[in-house]
Amino acid sequence: MEEYKRSGEEGKTVFVGVDLHRFRWHVTVKREDQELFIETVPGEWETLRRLLDRYPGYSIQMVYGAGYFGFLVHDRVVVYGVVHGGRLYCHPAEPFASGVW
Repeated sequence: MEEYKRSGEEGKTVFVGVDLHRFRWHVTVKREDQELFIETVPGEWETLRRLLDRYPGYSIQMVYGAGYFGFLVHDRVVVYGVVHGGRLYCHPAEPFASGVW
């Protein structure tokens, strides 16, 4: 996938979807109609944090399941600074049923 150039994109929004599992997380990052990142990464906060660090100046909106691992991620995301109201916790099938994705 072509690396996305972020120059001049301050104030834009990226949408992050994370499918949480015990050892691996599948992460998708989109900006409007463009997919910026789709990959399975190690299931660790530091890995996700490094991925989010690739988008400085962007407002980050995130969706992921609120199951067993979701609450740990929630705590870290809040400390990281995802803007209030930019987080969505849901049943794993909900984004598809509601048309979010």
